[in-house]
Amino acid sequence: MTELRREIQTLNRNVPITDYDPLTRLIANVQRQPRLRTVVLIGFALLALFLAALGIYGAVSQSIMERTNEIGIRMALGARSGQVRSMVIRQALLLAATGAVLGIVSSLLLLRTLSSLLYGVRPTDPLAMSAACVLVLTVAALASYLPAIRASRIHPMAALRYE
Repeated sequence: MTELRREIQTLNRNVPITDYDPLTRLIANVQRQPRLRTVVLIGFALLALFLAALGIYGAVSQSIMERTNEIGIRMALGARSGQVRSMVIRQALLLAATGAVLGIVSSLLLLRTLSSLLYGVRPTDPLAMSAACVLVLTVAALASYLPAIRASRIHPMAALRYE
């Protein structure tokens, strides 16, 4: 800044230089509010994703507990553990896909509200919507994997004695 002041003073002594801000700081000040809003929304989205995973895990675990007898009968009749795992994960993914479709419909209904909150993305961006759906389905598959493993390890005789 001292060199800049010296050059300006040599060109014209009547130009006062009192306050200066670099252009990067000026741009950062303009972008501060949208960036903060984006960070807060990302935080809430991650919290919602974690709660969704926790809810799916709990619902699938409860479903397995209630269906222990049925799973035991399937295993006694010859179902392999891989088939039981895929059955449990498939049912969880079906539920999550229904939720994803409802989420897309809801986001389209709340288009005006969402457009004021988004920065650099249109609310109807197909890439963003499909990425969100893939993320939700991946979380659902991961959240249901542990209960699916537990379901595939149910011993048929223990399940039948359970009732």
